[in-house]
Amino acid sequence: MPRILFLMVFLFLFGLISCQKKSADPASDLGGQGSPEELQPDKNNQLDSGPLKLRGKSVGLEQPHLYEVHLFWELPNREPSTFFIVKRNDWNAGRVVQGDQGFYQDNEVEEGKSYQYFVQMINGSKSAASGWIQMKVPRDKVFDGGEHVQAGELVEYERLFFKNRARITWQGQKLELRAQEIISEDAVFESFSSDQETAAVGLAGKDGGQLKLRVRKLSGSLFIRADGQNGGTGFQGEQGAVGQKGTVGPVAYLHWGYTDKEPPKDVYRYGGYWFYCNPARQPGTEGGVGGLGAVGLPGGKGGNTSKVFVEIEDTSSGDVFFTNKPGVGGEGGPGGIGGEGGEGGWSGEIDWKSNAPSMPQGGDLSLFHQCSSKQGAKGPQGPQGAQGPKGEDGFQAPFCLKRGNSQMGSCP
Repeated sequence: MPRILFLMVFLFLFGLISCQKKSADPASDLGGQGSPEELQPDKNNQLDSGPLKLRGKSVGLEQPHLYEVHLFWELPNREPSTFFIVKRNDWNAGRVVQGDQGFYQDNEVEEGKSYQYFVQMINGSKSAASGWIQMKVPRDKVFDGGEHVQAGELVEYERLFFKNRARITWQGQKLELRAQEIISEDAVFESFSSDQETAAVGLAGKDGGQLKLRVRKLSGSLFIRADGQNGGTGFQGEQGAVGQKGTVGPVAYLHWGYTDKEPPKDVYRYGGYWFYCNPARQPGTEGGVGGLGAVGLPGGKGGNTSKVFVEIEDTSSGDVFFTNKPGVGGEGGPGGIGGEGGEGGWSGEIDWKSNAPSMPQGGDLSLFHQCSSKQGAKGPQGPQGAQGPKGEDGFQAPFCLKRGNSQMGSCP
């Protein structure tokens, strides 16, 4: 009897040593599956291989960027003394799992990285193993508050987190999102950012572009505003023409005399002579009224809404709210301002030959107000032109919104 017990202990130790050797060199005797370096799969490889039929899946935790890999295997008719060793390609030692579990949870993984696993059964002298499988841990992307311009494709992430009412705008371009899950804290998807809702002066509004969203599950509230851009206000009309210049004033007659003669009142004295204009020199007529301003230019056309395709399989933990308003045509431009009033006419010439043919030279008559040249009043400014016509509104582009078993719009 002691010899039989000794033999059983010897066989158990031999099997355990054999198991450790196989764990150190898994390519030596694992059903010919090869080492993880030789496999190099480009995605999760979960094909059944070997009697243990190892499978796995990546599980995201509540916080972003945190994942676990869960491994599962089955072996019919396992015995109570069975246990398993789980090996990962970058571990120095395997992890021991009791035989009644058939499950291992690896929480030492990083997002975006690939890991390769196999499982080996130990049961006395018996040994069996799975083939290698590769698990790639997905990645998350987080948008935390504020406004984010995002166009193109956003498809390489497992989960998308939109925190603190983050706003995502695609600026009238194309945005495609695909993910397993969106976790939204009242996020807003908008075709245009707040400073781009209306086109610049004189420009038509842009169309809303295109939005494609395919998600398996939505958690929280998501608002989609696939509106067109409003048209810009029209340019102002041209200014009216300048009014006509006033006409020249009447001729003034110059008179002069000696100082020994009694001069008229308020004369200009110079070198023993006096001078005056009779009648006093008058300004020209008032300038003409400025021309009517031109009609303002039409407002810009409003942009069409975005082309939208949204498909969310599971909305049991969230909801999506959708609007797609065409852009409003821009207001007509203001009428042109009225033209400037015409310049007033200047005083007429001075006739000195009729009454002062032998007038002595010298003196500056421009210093004498009665004989100085004067300009008539400037004409009034012309009236402003009429406002231009309003631009046309955009129209609603096709859209499809699928939420679970319900849908709205034109869905294929």
